[in-house]
Amino acid sequence: METRCLRRLSRDESDIVSYIAEFGPISLSEARDILPEIPQRTLQRIISELVNDGYLKTDGNGPATKYKLIGEN
Repeated sequence: METRCLRRLSRDESDIVSYIAEFGPISLSEARDILPEIPQRTLQRIISELVNDGYLKTDGNGPATKYKLIGEN
């Protein structure tokens, strides 16, 4: 099993992770509803970094992709 060194999250990253922890998996469009002041491309980058850094995992493909916390079923 690979162990990753977790880094300190930015406020926006923390908001996304906290929302998913409380309400469950979200799509990119739901993330835009949570953080409407952030451009879509920036949200895509933030979520991609959270996936790459081991905080989130994807479920599905394309527009139907949901993002959930590592360890959630």
